[in-house]
Amino acid sequence: MSENTSERLGVGKQIYDNVTGGGSMKNISIEHEQCFIDFYAFSFPQEYAGLVAPYLSLSLRHTTYLILKRMGYNDNDIQTILFVKASTIRSYRLRIEKNRKA
Repeated sequence: MSENTSERLGVGKQIYDNVTGGGSMKNISIEHEQCFIDFYAFSFPQEYAGLVAPYLSLSLRHTTYLILKRMGYNDNDIQTILFVKASTIRSYRLRIEKNRKA
């Protein structure tokens, strides 16, 4: 594993630990959100593969939403974690469903 990969996974683990400890992802960069996804995919490869397999494509944020759902958070929790409005969560769900494979 390269040093860069180790650093990215380390950042992702910090975000993961923060979220599981009751923190939020408010004000994290797109790059750090990708680190969170990379850490989850590395740490839970089978769960991650099963999570994304039913979809044609997913945006970064939609993938994060699905990971948080898989982690057991409900939509109200995810709204707080991602620091978004309830209408944004509804939009995520609709767009994710539209990308489901036939």
